[in-house]
Amino acid sequence: MVSLCRCLTLGRCGSCQLGITTTKATAGDNSAGVSVFGVRPGSHLAPDNGKIGQHSVVLSTTAADDLGLKRGGNVTLAGQHLTMAAVRGDASFSHTPVIWTSLDV
Repeated sequence: MVSLCRCLTLGRCGSCQLGITTTKATAGDNSAGVSVFGVRPGSHLAPDNGKIGQHSVVLSTTAADDLGLKRGGNVTLAGQHLTMAAVRGDASFSHTPVIWTSLDV
């Protein structure tokens, strides 16, 4: 867990937690290596943070393009079936596109 807090409580607010892992994402016949950034729902670290939930994710543009997904499409990460709530930004980590999830995923 990495704390990248921009608030005045210097990471003690709890909303600034970030979990990172690299895994394979699949959508239909398409698959791609991605970095999954897990945040608390509503965290200011993620784009469209209000759309991230237990079963909904936000994909970077490259992740969505690589997987051939449109808003509302389904993606599988580590065996979990999730719905794409939005596509935002061009985030990448270690040369892989980013998918934003909740820390519960």
